[in-house]
Amino acid sequence: MKNQLLNLKMIALMCLMMVLGGAKVWAQEAQTIFLETFGNASYNTACAKYNDYTATAVMFTNNVVKDNYSGEGKVGKKTNESSSGYVGASDNSNCFYNTPKGQANKDFTIIKISNIKIEGYNNLQLSFGEMFTAITQTLTVKYQIDGGEEKTLISGNPSEKTWHLKTVDIPSKGKSLTLTFVHKSKSQGHTTRLDDIKVTGTKSGEQDKAFNFSSKSATAVLGQTNEFPTLTNEYGTDVTYSSSNTSVVETFNNGVPQLKGVGTTTITATLAADSKVTASYELTVTKLANTLTISPAETSSVKAPIQVSLKASIDGSKIYYTTDNTEPTTKSNLYSVPFEVTKSGTTVKALAVADGAENVTAEAAYTIKPEQPLFSEESKTFKNAFDVTLSLPESTDATSKIHYAIGAKATAESPVYEKPINISAENDGDNVILHAVVVDKYGNVGTEKICTYTKSDAIVFDFDINPNAWNITPGSNSFGGSNEVAGKNLVMDGVVMTATSGKNNPTCIFTSSPRLRVYNGGSLTFTAPEGYNLSEITFDGKKFITDNSKTFSATEKELNISSASNATWTGNAHVVTFNANNTVQIRSVSIKLVAAEPVQPTSVTIDLKAQDADEYHYATFSSDKDVVLKGENVYVYGVSVSNGKVSMNELNTASYKVTDATVGSMKGYYVPANTGVLIKGFYATSTYYFPAEAQIVTLPDNQLKPAPANGGVFEANDGYKYYKLAYDVFDKHEGLGFYYGADNGGAFYVKAGTAYLAVPAGDNAAKGFTLNGEATGIEGVNANVENAKAIYNLNGQRVASMAKPGLYIVNGKKVVRK
Repeated sequence: MKNQLLNLKMIALMCLMMVLGGAKVWAQEAQTIFLETFGNASYNTACAKYNDYTATAVMFTNNVVKDNYSGEGKVGKKTNESSSGYVGASDNSNCFYNTPKGQANKDFTIIKISNIKIEGYNNLQLSFGEMFTAITQTLTVKYQIDGGEEKTLISGNPSEKTWHLKTVDIPSKGKSLTLTFVHKSKSQGHTTRLDDIKVTGTKSGEQDKAFNFSSKSATAVLGQTNEFPTLTNEYGTDVTYSSSNTSVVETFNNGVPQLKGVGTTTITATLAADSKVTASYELTVTKLANTLTISPAETSSVKAPIQVSLKASIDGSKIYYTTDNTEPTTKSNLYSVPFEVTKSGTTVKALAVADGAENVTAEAAYTIKPEQPLFSEESKTFKNAFDVTLSLPESTDATSKIHYAIGAKATAESPVYEKPINISAENDGDNVILHAVVVDKYGNVGTEKICTYTKSDAIVFDFDINPNAWNITPGSNSFGGSNEVAGKNLVMDGVVMTATSGKNNPTCIFTSSPRLRVYNGGSLTFTAPEGYNLSEITFDGKKFITDNSKTFSATEKELNISSASNATWTGNAHVVTFNANNTVQIRSVSIKLVAAEPVQPTSVTIDLKAQDADEYHYATFSSDKDVVLKGENVYVYGVSVSNGKVSMNELNTASYKVTDATVGSMKGYYVPANTGVLIKGFYATSTYYFPAEAQIVTLPDNQLKPAPANGGVFEANDGYKYYKLAYDVFDKHEGLGFYYGADNGGAFYVKAGTAYLAVPAGDNAAKGFTLNGEATGIEGVNANVENAKAIYNLNGQRVASMAKPGLYIVNGKKVVRK
């Protein structure tokens, strides 16, 4: 390779400002410190001989560079493929790199220039001349200083001919530079030319001084103490400062910016002696960052009130707030202490204002929704009417109310719950839908609770869903023990199911479905509650039919087996039994009832509890039906009072046909319905019968009145005194007759099926009448025992006190003094 020495000297026409690590230098001269030119004559033929080599390169060594370049390049000798040396054809070669065959798209070191003496220079720049970029994919330039770590200067497909060591700091004393060019070619078997490699630098002189800010950027906050970049200045002359944005910084105090407003500005320091010597940094100024917190943040609560607090991050901030969804201003509520939010849907909006800070806002919305009320009965089917009790949830205070509606949405305008709600329906399948909601004292309406109750005539034994309802624990396909049903009564809404075991296995409830299993020889019996009969029984399960024969059969009528998993019995019986002649598995049994036709009694026994001195037995009597009393052992009377004496007027006797088949026709007393009479018998009981045909009879004088149908206090009429059958001396059972049942002959309680005596007041000269026709002398009876005003002995004489043992009448009541 032919070396040509070019002695180039660049004369500085002006002082250049060169950048190295951000430092400013003053009045420097750029010098070319290395230059190597490669000619391009005979380019194609000169390089052909190297096509077979793995790599070709030229090494330049011992290039001594001082103020001006002077020296010659030495061409390395040829080596074999495995050598690491650099090869060249001869000293006259004008080409230094050829892409080997088969080596396209690979990296090769094409030239390495070492021992470039850089003493006295810094801020180096690299440039090169022409190269064939069409066949160059990538060119990478690496550098080393004094054989240290190799670093990449630049890498790429160079579109510019000059590359710069822009930020590389190369000390100026006793150092050497090594440059390595690494080439990746697009194709193979082509030569590449690279010429006019040049390294230039800036000559260091005695005037090299520092003039630089410690940072190229800074931030500051209005109204706060801030730190700014410091200027390194060794010139010893005055420095002036300026701002590019005077609305941010306009003046300085000993170089410290005096902040005026927010924004960005460039702060520049200029040497007073030379306006070309400058340093600068970018300054961004903001206001104080204030934050505003509302606690709690947006939330839902089941109970009011919600305590809300506001807090700003800058002490001394004034906080204004609204709760009516308007935007807060400095005229809004001034916050001082936490406040309460009581209404659902309230949004708290707040504004924080602080000196030197941007105003900041925040908001939070609150939902207050009480929890659902508690129902004593959840959704279910029912047969008979029942009550549902509503109660407040634990999360709600006692001031809240429950509003309810049936078949409609419950709102704050719905009725207020005060007592249990009766649930009833007329028809099978009717739904009663109960809605209820809690409304607190602030008017917040809670979450609605809805339960549906379905009227059903069916009573369900569900062994899949509710196997433990009868305290029977299902077994895991095992027999006996806690899962055995045989011998136990299973009761559901009054219907009783009893079971017997099969020939080899007991009837049991298992964990797998269908759960209830009845084996060959076992049975299930269902008994309706009193007053009802079984009308329909439906089985849900399987194996009701096996091999075209019925596996389950009923004692009453026929079991209709519609499929292997469903069977239904219909009829009208109080008790029905089903027998299994093979294994039957049952999930559930649904039962419907009908009211049993009431059995009318043909005769009724009554008690004659009162007894006179002749040991006859007595009782007053009445009935809502016509009756006949057999005349062999009893007498039946009407009773009237005249001239202060009781008359007992016997009813006529005749032969009557009665409904009792064992009696047929009999001679007796016919008492029409709702007629009071007195019965006198030889024995403590008597029997009355219902006539087969209604009769018209004539009754004697009679002032006895029938008791109310269900018993109770009868309605008194003015001008009458009322008496009941009683003893004058109760503990001795003496003086059986009719006596006041209340003060002054007023109305009193009468048992159903009995009678009381109503006497016009004009005939009432006494407070009682014995059955022997004598009136008693007891007058002025008062029933207030606790505050006795009148005490009488049995002679009807008023006494001051119960001084002697005996029986007294105190305020109309008999009292025994022992």
